[in-house]
Amino acid sequence: MSWRSRKLERTAVARGYGGQRAEVPAFIAGKSHYYPFGMNHLGPWYETVPPENKYLYNGKELNGDYEINLMDYGARWYDGAIGRWTAVDPLAEDYYSISPYAYVANNPIMFIDPDGMRLYLANNEHLGQAIEDILGLASNPDFEGRVAIDFTDTEKGKRVDFSFSGIPKEGLKSDAGLNLLFDLTRSERDYLYEVAENTTTIDRETGEERSVSLGEGTLGFGNYSKTPRLQYVPGDLPKDGFDGQVTINPYVTYYENADGVESVKPRPGLVFHELQENYERTEKGLYYRNMDGTKAAHEIAIEKAAKLYSGIKPRTPGRIKRVEFRK
Repeated sequence: MSWRSRKLERTAVARGYGGQRAEVPAFIAGKSHYYPFGMNHLGPWYETVPPENKYLYNGKELNGDYEINLMDYGARWYDGAIGRWTAVDPLAEDYYSISPYAYVANNPIMFIDPDGMRLYLANNEHLGQAIEDILGLASNPDFEGRVAIDFTDTEKGKRVDFSFSGIPKEGLKSDAGLNLLFDLTRSERDYLYEVAENTTTIDRETGEERSVSLGEGTLGFGNYSKTPRLQYVPGDLPKDGFDGQVTINPYVTYYENADGVESVKPRPGLVFHELQENYERTEKGLYYRNMDGTKAAHEIAIEKAAKLYSGIKPRTPGRIKRVEFRK
């Protein structure tokens, strides 16, 4: 359903507990007809209902600014009039026989292209905590019922799919957690979020896999990107197949100190900071910190934390007073 018409269209039948039957007024919110590739099929249904909802074909936003009429799929723009992308498929090298501008292999009846790349969760014994951490980023009750997060098994891990309805993209920017999920799940790069006591990374110089402990004596988390961490201390690469990786110990508790009062730092707030920082490094090629003191990934993550939902917002974003491990 797209948008609400003021005209009463029909009567719906509702059934309650005990099988009671009641007829209640119902409105047809809207009607849209499409050609297979997504262009609107003009007709009386299109002209009589004002097109106020922009999230139509495949639930993607139709941008009518300057009459360009392109659909925002996150990673690329799509033109439903010609059935073509406006940019090359980032996975074009895997499909040599198909034009890099072709939409769903020229077969929109059989296939869809939801958005771009994905955020994945490591499918290990602590997957439940990883899922809880991601759901924590979308815990703002103001958006209840208007966002959906799905988890799908793949060879690379549990894929995170984030969708929303009835919220303009500008509205998402008012909540940093939701905006981060939108960015991660629509990037052209692959990100891994892992909850584990130990992880593996790739040595940037030798290309060999190495084991990394995130237990006692450490900060309890690791943040790895194809972008070097610092100009002269590049750090490890993420696991094979990923452009960015964040791993956090399942048993770690972080404490912060604000105005002389120590308190537990909300775990979703820490998850947000590390993922946002990783996104800034991986997506935008920023260092963790710059030698000249200019704004880098760490400072941007702190700045964006100001728009986190108050229930998960740290009192001192980006700072940790002490770390404690409990099993």
